[in-house]
Amino acid sequence: MVSPKALIIDDNPSDRALALRELKKIFDRLEYWEIIDETSFAQALRANKFNLVITDYQLRWTTGLDILERIKEKRPESPVIMFTGTGNEEVAVKAMKAGLDDYVVKSPKHYVRLAVAVRSAWQRSQQQKALEEIKASYDRFFKRVPLGLYRLKPTGEILQANSSLVKMFACSQSGDLLGKNMLDYHLEPESYLKWQQQLPRAEPIKEFVARVCRQDGESIWVRHNAIAVVDRDRNLVCIEGAIADITTTKQNERDRIELLKRERQAKEEAERLNRIKDDFLATLSHELRTPLAAIIGWISLLRTGKLTEFDFNKGLEVIERNAKAQNQLIDDLLDVSSIIRGTMKLKLEPVNLKDVVMASLDTVRPGAEAKNIEIFTQLDSQTILVNADKERLQQVFWNLLINAVKFTSTNGKIFLDWDVERTKVKVRLTDTGRGIASHILPYIFDRFRQAETKPSTRTYAGLGLGLAIVRNLVDLHGGKVTAASDGIGKGATFTVELPLLVANITEPELSSDSDSNSLPSLSGLTLLVVEDEADTREIIALILQQCGAKVIAVSSVEAALIEYQRSNPDILISDLAMPSTDGYSLIQKLRREKSDIPAIALTAYASAADRQKVKKVGFDLHLAKPIESLKLVKSVLTIAKKS
Repeated sequence: MVSPKALIIDDNPSDRALALRELKKIFDRLEYWEIIDETSFAQALRANKFNLVITDYQLRWTTGLDILERIKEKRPESPVIMFTGTGNEEVAVKAMKAGLDDYVVKSPKHYVRLAVAVRSAWQRSQQQKALEEIKASYDRFFKRVPLGLYRLKPTGEILQANSSLVKMFACSQSGDLLGKNMLDYHLEPESYLKWQQQLPRAEPIKEFVARVCRQDGESIWVRHNAIAVVDRDRNLVCIEGAIADITTTKQNERDRIELLKRERQAKEEAERLNRIKDDFLATLSHELRTPLAAIIGWISLLRTGKLTEFDFNKGLEVIERNAKAQNQLIDDLLDVSSIIRGTMKLKLEPVNLKDVVMASLDTVRPGAEAKNIEIFTQLDSQTILVNADKERLQQVFWNLLINAVKFTSTNGKIFLDWDVERTKVKVRLTDTGRGIASHILPYIFDRFRQAETKPSTRTYAGLGLGLAIVRNLVDLHGGKVTAASDGIGKGATFTVELPLLVANITEPELSSDSDSNSLPSLSGLTLLVVEDEADTREIIALILQQCGAKVIAVSSVEAALIEYQRSNPDILISDLAMPSTDGYSLIQKLRREKSDIPAIALTAYASAADRQKVKKVGFDLHLAKPIESLKLVKSVLTIAKKS
């Protein structure tokens, strides 16, 4: 236990001695300092090692009220007991208001009463100190425990919330929670209310799991534990509880369930693929044997030498037709094999999409005419350029048209049109044919998948590879293909979406960031563009070329240095972040060689520090990506005029 360290303040030595005699009777251990003047009092204040003060009121060098004020300023928790010979009640009241713990009026026995008053004040101060330490310990626990702790009114309003709960509910301070009803945070308030109403008096309720919505709108899973606090009459005073965030646990449970679900789906998918494989092998056998039967049969007849000329020619036609059919089957298998192994390569070049579509139409038109199928086209005369492998792209539309003709009955119709947007074109092929069942539609582009799987009952020939090849070829061209149908007997629509070449974008569209319909002229300027990203390099070059500039576009610093010596360009436009050697190195090398070529830096780094660094290394202008066409052209004009 803490022992008293007292200041005995009295300038009368006999009074100090009598006071000390009584104090030593009530304290086993007592440290004390006798204060007789201002100097010794000031020293004691500076040392600040006391926790109890006994002072006379009337001192030669000051008053007890001054002593009290200075003590409470330095050590407000230290009890102060004053004895006075004046007996002035007004002075005593004033002192008590200023923080005095007790006072004793001098009399023949006042030293005994002083000891009693000191002991009582000391005990009260020690009890208060113990309570404050307990409260501080509780507050530390309440604030630091990793659980969200709360105290609620019987009606559910939050009276107290620790920092963990504040953080858990995404609030900035406890005031954001106080006064709010806990019920309002629960996403299933009925369940929470029912749980809360079941709280038995003074018995904890555990493990109530619920989902709550935080202040920022995010939902989390929590587990409640709570107890009802009651008074002596068993009336509900408040509810105290703890909340644990179990979102991660819930997520792990969902992940396990999802994993089991995926494993089950994977097993079902493997079984489905095995069935498809078996069906495919049966179909493949049928499709290969059918033309072979016709070929072998007619060869046997031809060898007899007894056929008429008409039958002889008919036999050759049948053999040729079936050989071509078998060749097509083999080509499809080889295409699928290349796609699966990732070895299919495209020879990309600018292609007029209309030419490709019309060529595919010409291929299938005889088959359509044989079934009296009308083909309606709505393709305007403008040139639509796509970056494509012409033969492979023609294979896409040929396959789709062949399917449309195959599955459209006699006297049916096929419609072909397109929508041209700013960066893409959508080609739609719609037929009035057999349609696609809803359960087949999601798998229509899968390899070896057909609506009819039994070779013995199939109406239409084929391996079911055509649409799979279509999807993969369109994917390789950076596009996508979709299918839609209202069901059997209601036809089908296939849509092929392909990205347009930048050359399709008209000049006004490129300058959409401008108020005018055209970009300024750069005629007469030779510009060296350095950019490692092919798409970005192409669009920059196209913008500048459309403004009349001569553009030399390269992909590396090494190539730029060669072109600089060879072409003597007027302006340099360079990316900064490039593999091997970056744009900073390029401009520094040119400046070391005393080159004064105006230079523009292109970069995704657009802070003030980045702009300063760009200027410091030698660039004249800094342009942030993505590039605005008008800003790029105006920047070129600006530094061209300065040079």
